[in-house]
Amino acid sequence: MAIVGHSRGGSVALRFANAYPNRVAGLVLYGAFPEGFPAPPEVGQLFGSFPSIAKQHGLDSVGKLLLASPIAWVPPGRNDITDRYRRLWTAYSGKDLLDPHPESGRVPAVRVSDLANIKVPTLVIIGDHEAPFIAAAADSLARHIPNAKKVVIPNAGHGAHFAQPSSFNSALLDFFYDVERNKKR
Repeated sequence: MAIVGHSRGGSVALRFANAYPNRVAGLVLYGAFPEGFPAPPEVGQLFGSFPSIAKQHGLDSVGKLLLASPIAWVPPGRNDITDRYRRLWTAYSGKDLLDPHPESGRVPAVRVSDLANIKVPTLVIIGDHEAPFIAAAADSLARHIPNAKKVVIPNAGHGAHFAQPSSFNSALLDFFYDVERNKKR
């Protein structure tokens, strides 16, 4: 099986691949920013403020902050993507932001030294307009995972699957094809 982890889901995918190496044939880390990787202080402050903002002003206020951040970059003129982000945010329950026990949803931090244990083919995907700290994490993932390859999707940010679905899907399908072909050898 291949696992795809997007954004913070990259931590979950990495932990699973580390814990169950015999169950994973391929790993895709897309716009991944695993716990334990360094981020600028202002990013930590922004994300750290989400629970209190959500409780005091509602989830919509957090969504507006996210949509105004570099993480939500969309190509100029692509209001359809911004609208899609808004719809996704509206459907989001916010349980992890409003839960009185936030540690229950936390994934243990990934150490750079853990990355050498990932032996399966790994695809690291980012958009060329990704937030700099996530782009740096992608470089680190591609450098420290032994069998990793990095693909940069042009004219895309953190939502490359929305902005450039053909390029994104082609990268995934090519990777899955290679993983499947190599399993048969």
